[in-house]
Amino acid sequence: MAGDPLVVAVVVNWNGGNVVEECVRSLVASAYPALQIIVVDNGSTDGSPQRIERLFPDVELVLNGENLGYAEGANRGIRRALARGAGAVLILNNDLTVDRRAVAELVAALNAQPGVGIVGAKIYRADDPSRLYCVWEELRYNHVLTRAHGEYELDRGQYDRLQDVDCVCGAAMMIRREVFRSIGMFDPFYFAYQEQVDFCLRARRRGIRIVFVPRAKVWHHGEFSLRSRHALQVKTYLLRRNSVIFMKKHGTWRTWPRFLVSVLASVVVAFFIELGRGRPEFFAARIRGFWDGFMNKTVDGKGLFGE
Repeated sequence: MAGDPLVVAVVVNWNGGNVVEECVRSLVASAYPALQIIVVDNGSTDGSPQRIERLFPDVELVLNGENLGYAEGANRGIRRALARGAGAVLILNNDLTVDRRAVAELVAALNAQPGVGIVGAKIYRADDPSRLYCVWEELRYNHVLTRAHGEYELDRGQYDRLQDVDCVCGAAMMIRREVFRSIGMFDPFYFAYQEQVDFCLRARRRGIRIVFVPRAKVWHHGEFSLRSRHALQVKTYLLRRNSVIFMKKHGTWRTWPRFLVSVLASVVVAFFIELGRGRPEFFAARIRGFWDGFMNKTVDGKGLFGE
C-alpha cells in the first residue's frame, strides 16, 4: 500500500542454527507490505549465515566476522536500516517466529497515539504456545533490574490491553526513527542483556512513550544460541555485570540501597541453591558478574564464549 512507512527488521544472529531461518521465513511471509530484512551475523561458526544468504537472496546479510555482542550487532543493523530511510526499525532475536500480522499491529500502535516511540510484542513460548514468555518489563532496581510480566503464565487474556510500560521485552521491539535521533543507539558496553532496559529508560526520560501491543504476537524458541551449560553461565554473568553497569549510569540515592540489598540477598540464596544443585560454577559466574560490573570490566566476546 502506497502510504505504509518503511519498516526494516534487524535480526541479530549468532549460531542460530535452523531457528534463524524460521525467523527470517516468518518475516518474509509478513502481511505488512513495506518490510525489508537485515540479518546481522556476529561471527557464527554453524553455517547459519551462509544458509540465510542462499535461501533468502533479498535479505541483506551483514557479516561482522566476530561476536560484537547483541547491542553492537543491533546498532550496525540499525544504521543500515536508517540509511535505507526506515521510518521504524524492528529489532528481533534470532530465535523468534513472527505472526503475519505482528509488524502491521506494531506499526499501527506506533502511529495511533502521540508521543509513542517504542512498541513491543506479546511473546509466547514456542514449545508451549499457550504460555507466555514475556509481555513487558517493570523496572524494579533489583539484582537483575526488572520483573518480566507474564513470564511462563498461561495466556488467559490477562495481558490483552494496550498500555504504556516501563520497558518492552528486548527480543521483539519496534523503534521509531526519531527515537534514535533523540537518544542515540544501544549502549555497546552492555554487550548483551539489559541494553534494552537502558535504552527504554533513556527514552522515557526524554518523554518518549513505550507501549505494549498485545495483538502483535511472536513465539520464542528459548535462547537457541545459549543452550550449552557454559553459555548459560555466560548469561548468568552478563545479567549481573550489566545490572551494576546500569546502576552506575542511572542509579540514585533512592534506588542504590534497594539494589544492593537485592544483590546481597541473591548471593546468599544462590549460594545454597547452586551448590545444592552441584553447580558451583553458576554461583561463581554470578559473583564474578557483580564484581566485574563494579570494576567496569569490558566484555571480550571471543574470550567470553571460549572461541
